[in-house]
Amino acid sequence: MWQNATYSVDFSASDVFRPALYPEWPSNGSILQDQPFNISVWIVYSHSDWIVQGGWMLLDQQNLSTVFNPQMLSATHNSTPGLGWHNISACVYWDSGFGKAWTNWSFLVMQGPLLTPIYPERDQALTQLPNYIEVAIDYRDTQGNASAPQLYVDGRPIHTTLTPNSTMKGWITWTLKTGKHTGKATLDWTAGKIIMTWSFTVEVFVGPGDELMVRHQYEDEFSLLVPQGIDWSLEEDSDISGEVFPLVMYGPTFSSFRTNIIVSSQRDSGVEETEAYLDNQLDQAIDELSQSGINALAVITPELRTIDNHTALVATIQLEGYSVYQKIAIIASEEHEMLWAIIFSISMSHYSAYNDMFENMIDGFEIEMQPISQTENLGQAAIGLGIAALAGGTAGAVVWLTRRRREPLAPK
Repeated sequence: MWQNATYSVDFSASDVFRPALYPEWPSNGSILQDQPFNISVWIVYSHSDWIVQGGWMLLDQQNLSTVFNPQMLSATHNSTPGLGWHNISACVYWDSGFGKAWTNWSFLVMQGPLLTPIYPERDQALTQLPNYIEVAIDYRDTQGNASAPQLYVDGRPIHTTLTPNSTMKGWITWTLKTGKHTGKATLDWTAGKIIMTWSFTVEVFVGPGDELMVRHQYEDEFSLLVPQGIDWSLEEDSDISGEVFPLVMYGPTFSSFRTNIIVSSQRDSGVEETEAYLDNQLDQAIDELSQSGINALAVITPELRTIDNHTALVATIQLEGYSVYQKIAIIASEEHEMLWAIIFSISMSHYSAYNDMFENMIDGFEIEMQPISQTENLGQAAIGLGIAALAGGTAGAVVWLTRRRREPLAPK
């Protein structure tokens, strides 16, 4: 026996058969610092729902350009909602529009504090090391609360305080190296976290052991940049084994060898600012080392340079039997009838790390004395040009490998 029956479904009678809409971005009641140009809402189905065919969204009753897929509605807009509360309406439909589901929600746009670097400024090139950074906080018309200020340098947090004049200030407790650095400021706020980053450059040269380079002047003869740090000491007119040198510096000890820097000078009426003359100076110094029983080998091809507008030769040698490199800059000046040598001795294991520091020294060498034609009764300037290695600490007593003659040498 058959029995016929007719069933009908009222789509508006219950939400059981409707897809549900859930705001994704911005969420309902959210507080935003900036206007959301992208808006999206999830479409969630139950087992008996019809498949949604399309939909639309409104922002403050204005139509948005809406993109539909079966799981989400998304929209973009070019308007400027401004500060305050804003309303979004989203609607989807199926069965050619006979079935519909919709939702409404609101969000708040609030203007957050504005962060601006004070020191160092954005892209500032510093000629001295910074020991703090500071950022201004402009609260503007902020309606929420701000807290937890924090400053960073190169990703490293520093202790930060709020000053009475509405700035964030933090002290840098380590030495920044030469080059580019990144500052970062964060501030928690009602609408989330405000983050501001900027960069600045430190132009002051800093050595591998955090040595600062400072200018040192020797009488009225010359000045140069020298390393300043707890591992370095400087002596003027230093007497070593009866030999007096204008300037001697002692540095850190590596592999039982104490790093040292010697500046030597020599009066020479026959000085020439030529490659041949400077090559001859270096060759004769190496020959004298050989005669004293120590072989020296140039490990880097000597390079002709200009230092303080005068001709110079820079070379690196290794001494047989010593795990030491010596880098030598010989500077000639015809107008002063002078020859200077800056000699850097260091364990081979640390030569590469400290080479830039020595380059910084010799590049900053400046002659302070007047040309010979303007100087009366100029006596012997100093002890002769020398190449030496000072062994200290566990290596034993001071060892002089050679000293140069005071008389002028004939050009090569």
